[in-house]
Amino acid sequence: MVPIIIMVAYSVKFKLGYALRLLFGLEYGQIYEHAQVEAYLEFSIVIITISVITFYFTGLYKRFSGLMPEVNELIKIGKAFTIITFELVLFNFIFKLIPESRFFFFYFWLFGIALLFSARWLIFKIELLFIKKGVGVKNVIVLGSDSFGQDIIEQTILYPTLAERYIGTVCDDKQDKELTYHVQNKLKIIGEYKDTVNILNDYQVDVVYVTSSALKKVDFTLLKSFCLEKNIELFILSEDYFKYSQNFMVKSIDGVSYISFSKPHFNMFQLILKRVFDIVVAIFAISFLLPLFLLVGILIKLSSKGPVFFFQERVTKDDKPFMMMKFRTMVDNAEKQSGPIMVNEGKETRYHRFGEFLRKTSIDELPQLFNILKGEMSLVGPRPERPFFIKKFKQEIPNFEKRHHVKAGLTGWAQVNGRSHLTRRPEKKLKYDLYYINHWSFLFDIKIILRTIQIVLKREEAF
Repeated sequence: MVPIIIMVAYSVKFKLGYALRLLFGLEYGQIYEHAQVEAYLEFSIVIITISVITFYFTGLYKRFSGLMPEVNELIKIGKAFTIITFELVLFNFIFKLIPESRFFFFYFWLFGIALLFSARWLIFKIELLFIKKGVGVKNVIVLGSDSFGQDIIEQTILYPTLAERYIGTVCDDKQDKELTYHVQNKLKIIGEYKDTVNILNDYQVDVVYVTSSALKKVDFTLLKSFCLEKNIELFILSEDYFKYSQNFMVKSIDGVSYISFSKPHFNMFQLILKRVFDIVVAIFAISFLLPLFLLVGILIKLSSKGPVFFFQERVTKDDKPFMMMKFRTMVDNAEKQSGPIMVNEGKETRYHRFGEFLRKTSIDELPQLFNILKGEMSLVGPRPERPFFIKKFKQEIPNFEKRHHVKAGLTGWAQVNGRSHLTRRPEKKLKYDLYYINHWSFLFDIKIILRTIQIVLKREEAF
């Protein structure tokens, strides 16, 4: 790709005006009669060498996986070409190998990012097609159908670039009725613990995940020996408090391993960046959506009696209450008789004529952009809950209060992993919220926003 990028950068800088005049008769840009490509092609071996070395040290030759790996790859490419461009400018300043042209280096940087990412994105899509056909994929079996086992199944579904294919689950229990959103209709019981070794033989398994509950019931010594003999990768899943409750770090000193726990620590620069990003996006979105706000207000007024906006007390960071703003989707005073209740999936009768559409498309949530401007919410974070339900959930669900270590969000990690499916399942929603808090980064926020847009446009799991 690097020689192609060199040629494109050279052509845009020196030959674009000539090409436009020749092909379309347009007099645009300067015509460079003297600029010859040979000097740039002779310099290409230096550019290629510098590029390959920089690609290696910036991690571009490592495998990208996880949530939206193409975003990670784009950032790495941008970083790599920024470094390469500075290196080339410095190299050319010292040795004067090519004619001085600042715009050539700018175009090399710009088209380098665009063309290399495009090529890699195409390869990524081709790779996914092969993965879906089972080429180069590892067969995975999970021992245990509890929430930890479901996490592994979910991982194979959400992150296809891991190249793992879920074959089935071994357990003695009946199928769990409370399945994670992504695991619904995917959980496949293929046998009991006593038949584990035979199952591994029959399905030509490459990877085995064992949950802590299954570890107590399976003959682990036999399982370990069999996996070593057959070259099967064996993983034991840790308890959920290692994964979701708080940060932990494993240290090894002189062969002795230690696990240390601490509260999440957030980098001050990233916190400032998150707040600035919230403000900029909120201002831009409100300005862009003002005509929609006006139209929705008119439709609500035509659909029912009552105010356009609905204000409800919610709780954000450090247990601070605030009045969350929404477009009203239900009849006025919908909870006057019932008291605080959650939306009832498929059975809700309190919507006004236009309200169900507003909720299913998530348009009703857009006024929370004003809450974001006021600093009460963020674009991304755990969804704010009502004080009535928080008091109830704190008594029933361990670690529920840890959701308030960060600001409440317009969207969140839980919302892109089940959305309305999790509304009446707070214990499962908590799992995603704590994962977000413990793994938070600005890039993670960007990915969640992009994923939210995809889900809202598809209207997945909305009611």
